[in-house]
Amino acid sequence: MVMPAIRRNGLEHLISDSQDIPTKYIISTEDDGTTKSTLRPNFVMCCKPDQLLLSWLLSTITESIICAVTHCTASLELLTVLEKIYSSQSMARSIVLRMQLHSTRKDNMIISEYCTKMRNLVTELVTARKIVSNEDLCNHIITGLDRSYESVLGSRTSML
Repeated sequence: MVMPAIRRNGLEHLISDSQDIPTKYIISTEDDGTTKSTLRPNFVMCCKPDQLLLSWLLSTITESIICAVTHCTASLELLTVLEKIYSSQSMARSIVLRMQLHSTRKDNMIISEYCTKMRNLVTELVTARKIVSNEDLCNHIITGLDRSYESVLGSRTSML
């Protein structure tokens, strides 16, 4: 949802790795050998859109994440940090979901409730970019069935 707004406002160049940010100061050597640093005139104008984007992005971040990104001084840096935070959370979440998929049993649920629960776990895994084939889903569902479904289990294994 963020990228369409960034593109619509023509700000995608601010978050590309090839972004060419000018240095803040121009360093020059005086006749007497001393160095002098002068603020680059176009630095402020160049950074203004990035600071606008940075403040907009920061305003959309929840309190639980904001403390991890307050050190960011540019929008590209912020997005890089967020990507690292969410990719590690996504990996941890996919591990938990896979464990749930392997360990979920029908127990006292009705069969439609059980199948829906299993499909929902697979949907969450797909959201985390972890693909589960229909065959794997069927195998997980069958594995979680109790003895009352032995006839289904028998017909399933005879089809293999």
